[in-house]
Amino acid sequence: MSKFQIKYIESTDYNDEKYIGAVLDEKMIGFLRFKVIDRKPWLYFVGVKKDYRHLKEEQVGSNLLKIFENYCAARNLWGLEGKYWPEGEKESVVRKFYERNGFKIEREDYDIIVYKSQPIKNNLSVEVENVDFGDKEAIRFHASVASDSENAAIEVRLDSEDGEKIGTIQVPNTGSKEKYETCTIDITPTTGVHDLYFLFTGSGEEELFKFDYWQFEKEPEPEPTVTPAPPQTP
Repeated sequence: MSKFQIKYIESTDYNDEKYIGAVLDEKMIGFLRFKVIDRKPWLYFVGVKKDYRHLKEEQVGSNLLKIFENYCAARNLWGLEGKYWPEGEKESVVRKFYERNGFKIEREDYDIIVYKSQPIKNNLSVEVENVDFGDKEAIRFHASVASDSENAAIEVRLDSEDGEKIGTIQVPNTGSKEKYETCTIDITPTTGVHDLYFLFTGSGEEELFKFDYWQFEKEPEPEPTVTPAPPQTP
């Protein structure tokens, strides 16, 4: 159990940038800053104030990132882009977050790091924790992919890499790894909260394809039944 009563709060500023803050004794001891642009969340910064970095067992930075991941998962936000000012930190939680979620450093200058989607290679898997499908069944899965071959697939599984497979997308040849198309499949109807696993399979050692974003689709609401009014008796 934590020795400290650290609270985590969310807020939005005038520029639509969003903040997740860690508060201890009414003092902000750390925060995460991001913005959603065209349904892609840009993670700009996460950090803990120097005077509180000794609270390692509290995992403040990791908790901020976990809240951010859950925020994105709950809204089906994917295709993340990111940049942050590392201030000389080579093993920051932001870097680990991006590497864990399949992103690579595109450019690293003196004061900024920019991440882009990493090409998918064989036998790679990505986990998204605590995806809440709700009470209404998700029945379809959409994925935006780019590929110059037809030798790859995305398996969608629940709760572990060996868990229930609810669907598989066969990645098509879109013409190049820079030309994205959205693929759609029917899935096993799914409700509730699950850890979600994407397993990428294919042949060859080279990169298979690029994976931009994903989204689940729920069963549409039924059309309301209109009961005709009884005829009026003159």
